[in-house]
Amino acid sequence: MSMFFMACGAKAAAKKPEPFLLTVAVTADNLQYGVTPYWNSGGGCVIEWGDGQSTTAANSGTTINHTYTAAGSYTVRVSGDMYRFRASTTNPGAVTFCNGNWSALGSITDGSSMFYNCANMDILVDRLPAGLTSGQSMFNGCKAATLPLASLPDGLTNGSNMFQDCNASLMSIPRLPSGLTGAGYMFYRCRKMTADLDAWAANNPGGWRSLTNCNYMLYGAGSDNSPGTVTGNRSAFQALCPNATFTAAFNNTNTTA
Repeated sequence: MSMFFMACGAKAAAKKPEPFLLTVAVTADNLQYGVTPYWNSGGGCVIEWGDGQSTTAANSGTTINHTYTAAGSYTVRVSGDMYRFRASTTNPGAVTFCNGNWSALGSITDGSSMFYNCANMDILVDRLPAGLTSGQSMFNGCKAATLPLASLPDGLTNGSNMFQDCNASLMSIPRLPSGLTGAGYMFYRCRKMTADLDAWAANNPGGWRSLTNCNYMLYGAGSDNSPGTVTGNRSAFQALCPNATFTAAFNNTNTTA
């Protein structure tokens, strides 16, 4: 067989990249689900709703709602070139799963409120979008998300409320991004997470001088594990954040004074 036909056969057999997938379970009392895509010039977004219907978004920053004809579970497929995508604009409680295939969305830099209040959603990813800078309330209220994260993006600056009330999250965070500016309620009541303040300090000896708010940052974090899995010396970490406030930041953790 010639190399030409071998190459053509390989191309024909190549799978299309997997889209960003959401499982949505709508009930008879609320058949609507909606998202909001954001893109820069030249970008766009296509949503396949899982019932044979699809929508090509016309305007960035405009909410797109879809009403299903019957209650049930649907697989929503999203693809495009965006810098931000909100999967929880309308009926966030309907979202039960996400595959976290960030690349299908384009280059996500703003994760603000992406899955806000998706209380029934699970998501199994160990990495977030590489270019993410704002994670404000990205997973806020995602109580069922197991989120086995192994790192945070290096360029993350706003982590305020990012994982608030992610009670089931199994994230293990070895280092905190050096440019972080806001971390209030960042890991609030993430009761199954793991983190070590001493490792954070060792990985960034220059400290976090731009960080201003650490209030309730790790309140209750790691407390469902025995012993608690948020550890390390509070004073040493606080010394590296000279401009930050720390109201109740370490309450109910296994950290030391």
